[in-house]
Amino acid sequence: MRQIPLGLKLRESATFDSFVVGENGELVMALRGDDTARHRMIYVWGGTATGRSHLLQAVCNRGRGVAATAFYLPLAECADLDPAVLNGLSSFAEVCIDDIDHIVGQTEWEQALFGLYNEMHECDGRLIVTASLPAQDLPWLLPDLSSRLSWGVTYHLQPLDDIGKREALARRAAHRGLELPEEVGQYLMTRCGRDLADLLVLLDELDNSLLVFKRRLTIPFVKECLIGRGGGRDD
Repeated sequence: MRQIPLGLKLRESATFDSFVVGENGELVMALRGDDTARHRMIYVWGGTATGRSHLLQAVCNRGRGVAATAFYLPLAECADLDPAVLNGLSSFAEVCIDDIDHIVGQTEWEQALFGLYNEMHECDGRLIVTASLPAQDLPWLLPDLSSRLSWGVTYHLQPLDDIGKREALARRAAHRGLELPEEVGQYLMTRCGRDLADLLVLLDELDNSLLVFKRRLTIPFVKECLIGRGGGRDD
């Protein structure tokens, strides 16, 4: 699977099977290509920690082990690159561009994205982009780009409820070969907040600590780690 420059790689854990769908069933079907209408332009917007990057990488991870058919570009990490990085991407069947709001207001980037849209359309390819806001709410310099991005189908990625977040934690744990007791998952959400991205990072840190100290994942162990992390109280 070809990747973009700078050594950025897809997360192996970012798959459709590991994504907790919640209220986003129609979106996931569209990205998987399971719906009857294969949309060639898909615009996904939503808040932080809702799974935008996970879903785009899941689209690309489907092609592992076979000829590369998809390309992933995270603009939050690559906005300093030359816009020419978009040149030639229409050779891919699917191009997934994450966080396009990071290049809004930059003329050369907007022109390059507009050109890529037209090339993908001519080649019958599929362009999938994400942002924090709907296309029409972003301050584009090129009005035509805003309209093009709105021509396809737009999905608002809905955040997970608490049950969904606990399921997401359980799936991340299972991917790491870790058993997450229900009471520990509930304790993490109660004591450490409900931001899913932060919870997933914390779970990874706990797993690494378990390997070092050869302990089981229990509430007492979590308390010890949180105190050492400066993020909890022993009560």
